[in-house]
Amino acid sequence: MTSLTKRPAWQALKQHYDAMANQSMQAWFAEDPDRFSRFSLSFESLFLDFSKNRITPETLSLLVQLAKEVNLSRSIDALFSGQPVNFTEQRAALHTALRDRELKTLTIDGHNVMADIHAELNKMQDVVDRVHNESWLGATGKPIRDIVNIGIGGSHLGPLMVTAALKSYADPRFHCYFISNVDGSEIQDVLKKIDPEKTLFIISSKSFT
Repeated sequence: MTSLTKRPAWQALKQHYDAMANQSMQAWFAEDPDRFSRFSLSFESLFLDFSKNRITPETLSLLVQLAKEVNLSRSIDALFSGQPVNFTEQRAALHTALRDRELKTLTIDGHNVMADIHAELNKMQDVVDRVHNESWLGATGKPIRDIVNIGIGGSHLGPLMVTAALKSYADPRFHCYFISNVDGSEIQDVLKKIDPEKTLFIISSKSFT
């Protein structure tokens, strides 16, 4: 397999970068009144403005050429069809399936994994509903108010990112804490802040190792 940086399309991009490195983005806007509309796009509620990046029409053309050269479209198809694109673990990368609530069938080794995914999502929704309506109670019968997530890597950063991004929509009754350090000092700091009678612990792990 040819190294990415050795490919002709990459070399062309590097030459393009060197040629435009000292050019002014302000000048590009002055020269092209339509730059904003030319380098932005929208889809439903998503809007992406990349006009304020150091790119030109030639940059996009060269990037597309690189994508073709490395067969990016084939890799995208492999990802969405459940092929083993995770080469280190020889398995499918199914985060796309986890986010597609409309997909009904995705067969991996003869098994429809979407049925499992929807079943687990329904379980998660059930837990959330029960915590919110206070039918899921602590050991002494008090409603949950503190939620502690224990995880490392993506099991920590993923939930942390979601709670930060959706903070404006959060239920003010609940306080979330995150523990990602195997050193005992971090959990001791959290334990000082929570009420154990009103706390739900979430162990977040892919491998449970």
